[in-house]
Amino acid sequence: MLAALSVAHLAEAGEVNWFDPALGCGKDFSVTGKAADLPGCSGKLPKDAPPVELVLHDAKRALLDAEEALAKSKPDKLDALLNTAENGLTKPPGMNPALPDRWDGALPLYQREIFSLKNRRRLAPHLDKLRTAYVAAVESLKTLDSDDGPARVQKATQACLDAFAAVRADNVDLALELDLTAAKGPLKSLESDRAECDNGKKSAETQVRTREAAAKAKRAQLRKKLRGDRLKTFDAHPDALPTVDGDPATAATWTYGADTISFKGNKLAAAAKPQAQTKTKPKPKK
Repeated sequence: MLAALSVAHLAEAGEVNWFDPALGCGKDFSVTGKAADLPGCSGKLPKDAPPVELVLHDAKRALLDAEEALAKSKPDKLDALLNTAENGLTKPPGMNPALPDRWDGALPLYQREIFSLKNRRRLAPHLDKLRTAYVAAVESLKTLDSDDGPARVQKATQACLDAFAAVRADNVDLALELDLTAAKGPLKSLESDRAECDNGKKSAETQVRTREAAAKAKRAQLRKKLRGDRLKTFDAHPDALPTVDGDPATAATWTYGADTISFKGNKLAAAAKPQAQTKTKPKPKK
């Protein structure tokens, strides 16, 4: 009621605030990406409102309803609403003397919202899985430098890329801007999120190659120092280095996981023989 009175009062004075939130006028669509913040007003307009404001009003109402339908998982209602918005935006209407660039500034944002809604409808069946895979990949990247980090990152980022592939196969344009996290930061395109997973996978692969090269060099350096049974034992474990106390070339024991191997010099230490038990003679019966 107050909004209607405000519009009527301003109309009589020849001044309408076309950015008044109380009239359903938009704030900054570029930041929020919400139809409510599109240029134009979704509330009741004065009778003599400029044609451009009437066109934006009707298109905005349709897009608000389309957003609501999508949020309530009623995608079947979107086509008619999007058609209403698109058809109303086909021809430039009469200008608003107070805002001569109103149409040129508003049209690209309306087109962006229509593009977003069409893609979000196609994305809807995949969204939960995509969010889960993307967030898991981002979290895994924090562990890249840990012992099992590269393997963990490779697995998580591949799952992320697979989820994006399924989305793309359903004709979702990855230029769509969406927040896949709860961070509520600036909107990013799905393509930038996909690229983040791809780059993360490549980083993990590089880390694996770097570690393998370092391990190979370390094995080669250590192998030159080994002789006899030490060398044979070392070569029998090509995927692991022994855990030792001191120099592997002279340490009395090597450990591979749960196995402990003892050496005497460069030879395997003989296993201790079990001591023979002496039989006790039974005492003669009295």
